Amino acid sequence: MMQTILQAGAPVEVCAIYLPNRSMGSSNLLAGVGQATPDAIAAQLIAPNTRSFRSE
Repeated sequence: MMQTILQAGAPVEVCAIYLPNRSMGSSNLLAGVGQATPDAIAAQLIAPNTRSFRSE
């Protein structure tokens, strides 16, 4: 699914605390996958045009 999202041109990032807690670095990620930063994610979440969904 992640590769399909990347191929469609959407950004894909792992949680900022995932890699440090796994003793891994960005070199362990698929090409094109980045590492999110808390401040950037917070800014995206509160941006006026942000759309989100909730799964029940």
